[in-house]
Amino acid sequence: MKIKLVTTMAVTGLMVAGLTTAAWAASPKMITQKPVMKMTTPLPENITTPAKVKSPIGTLEFFDGIPTLTTKEFQGTYG
Repeated sequence: MKIKLVTTMAVTGLMVAGLTTAAWAASPKMITQKPVMKMTTPLPENITTPAKVKSPIGTLEFFDGIPTLTTKEFQGTYG
């Protein structure tokens, strides 16, 4: 009698767990907004590095503020 009660409770528990999991998986997912980062404001033009800078030693080229390979090689011959 005791084994039958334990078996019935175990089967009932498994059924409840299976139904709960299936219902949870079928529920619509919550859609959240992308987080807004603090540093997403555009930079003012007066503090960015231009793509080309004319200097006494020649024209220096930059990409996102970093000297291009030709500019690095060019500066290496004079610096």
